[in-house]
Amino acid sequence: MKVPFFQSSLTLLVSACFLSLEAAPPVAPSDFIFAKSEADDSASFEWVDNSTDETFFQFEITIGDGAAFLQNGPGTDSTGFTFTGFTPGSGVTFRLRAAKPLEGGGAGALESSEWTAPLVVITENLNFYASAVTGTPGETLSYVLEKDFECDSITIMGALPTWLSFDEASRTFSAVNPLAGSVRVSFQAVKGIHERSGFLYFNIINEGPEVLVSPEPLTIIAEPSLEVDLTTFFKDPDMIRAAAVATDFGDMAIGFYEGFPVTVDNFFAYVESDAWDGAFFHRMAKLGTGENFVLQGGGFKPNVNPGTYTRVEQLATIVNEFDVSRPNLCGTISMAKLGGDPDSATNQFFISLNDNRAILDGQNGGFTVFGRATNIAPANRMSALDRGDFTVDIDGSMVGLNDWPLTMIDGSSPAFDQLASMNDVFEIPTLAYSFSFAGDDVVSAAVASTVGAPLIITPKGSTGETQLTLTATDLDGASVSVVFPVTVLNSYDTWAASKSASGPNENSDAGHLTNFEEYAYGGDPTNPADDPFLLPFAGLGSSGHGVFTFRHRDNAPDLSYLVQVSEDLVTWAPVWTSADGFDSSSVIEVVDGGELKSVTVRGDDLVRDKEDLFFRLVVNPEPIN
Repeated sequence: MKVPFFQSSLTLLVSACFLSLEAAPPVAPSDFIFAKSEADDSASFEWVDNSTDETFFQFEITIGDGAAFLQNGPGTDSTGFTFTGFTPGSGVTFRLRAAKPLEGGGAGALESSEWTAPLVVITENLNFYASAVTGTPGETLSYVLEKDFECDSITIMGALPTWLSFDEASRTFSAVNPLAGSVRVSFQAVKGIHERSGFLYFNIINEGPEVLVSPEPLTIIAEPSLEVDLTTFFKDPDMIRAAAVATDFGDMAIGFYEGFPVTVDNFFAYVESDAWDGAFFHRMAKLGTGENFVLQGGGFKPNVNPGTYTRVEQLATIVNEFDVSRPNLCGTISMAKLGGDPDSATNQFFISLNDNRAILDGQNGGFTVFGRATNIAPANRMSALDRGDFTVDIDGSMVGLNDWPLTMIDGSSPAFDQLASMNDVFEIPTLAYSFSFAGDDVVSAAVASTVGAPLIITPKGSTGETQLTLTATDLDGASVSVVFPVTVLNSYDTWAASKSASGPNENSDAGHLTNFEEYAYGGDPTNPADDPFLLPFAGLGSSGHGVFTFRHRDNAPDLSYLVQVSEDLVTWAPVWTSADGFDSSSVIEVVDGGELKSVTVRGDDLVRDKEDLFFRLVVNPEPIN
């Protein structure tokens, strides 16, 4: 009786030991940490695996104030895992445990370790705002990497071309004598546990502005200003027109290539009709790698009824003008079209935010590149927005739009105030102008920022000569300069207008001199008291010669001066004329007073040899009208 009991007891004891071993849960992981974030919506975790029999790890996740839920993670012996889908700046709480199926416990039954302590994870919205910079072959280039965060370090991944360098302290790329082509530079920034990768294309493809003809010297006479058509002197060889797309993220400038007349004219037909004012970018597509692909817009705008949308009215479709010499590089602009129909483009366009040559150049007849964004930062800012897929009312039909970028995604999305809108689209000049002067400060210059505005040179009221250096700069920052010699000459009309004087033969101040004589001698036609001091006078020079002193207005082509002498007041002989110049042997002294000179000349004979010697000053043998 005892043996069976003993055996039975032994059997029960062994069985109990087996049950005890099977019921032991996995050992809890330790050192559970938020290790790094490689994107705005991702977080990577690390831990120490202390268990030898777990089959997987399990997370408990609490988003904000919501209810906790479970999600199974990686398998046996794992020590890390990455989640995506975070909203930057919002806290998500995690706990971790090791787990394995409960043997004999039925479907879903688990044995698990204790939970780790809660770990709150907040990712940061860290973005770089550049994907393409355009340069000119052979010309220096400097670019400061734009970002919206401070970081511990920025590391260039791989080797830079020999002509390109990077200064981490100032975040500045510098190019010296860059070579034509397109070069991709990848980099990584670190801020604590946050790591961000970025890329930048240096497209050395710009053709700088050209000087068409050298300017002739300019002379301004009797005109309040002189207009100069700058298009006769400068040309942008690769851009025929330009436009700006005004957004809440900055104005995106776009230059349009010569050689694509149908596509460029089509674009500006929408611009000039204001069709795109208030439209928005409805698609921010990414590649399978997660990198940006294209930002697309122009097809839709908000309707008058809240929550509904309307299509931008389409013009006729246009012929495809794809040219292999203008590939779909990062930063270029192309027209969207229907699949399988190369000639179906209408009002939707897109900006390439990556080098899309391999994808777009050979697809659907090639996507026509007809320009490029010379300031792509606004497009990159929009590419960092949250994206969603929404079905909305467009002209009464429910239409689905994917990868829709919005400033915020919440329960009201896509609300009108969340759109990445085109506030305005308008034409801008392809070239900007700046000025500098050397010489007398006698003119001012200006050119309006509107398309086709002329250079306007305005005299400041004085006469003289200057060198006006005019510099033309294209949208990519390349420039060229020319020098205009400018001479400002006086005239009675300009003088009289500035003095509010009447006709030349009238006497505005009722003094001793006519208005014309006031002009010739440098008088004030509003002040009769100065008249006696303006008259020429004769005297005896130090050598005994008769001398004559008078006031001479310079830079006045409508004035000519003639000094004559006579012994009898009947016969007059010339002594000096304006044409003789101030280096003439007859000139004894010249006192420069700016616009007016005091000139002293001598007669041919000694006064002591003559009983009388008379001088006469004739201004303009042919009086002006």
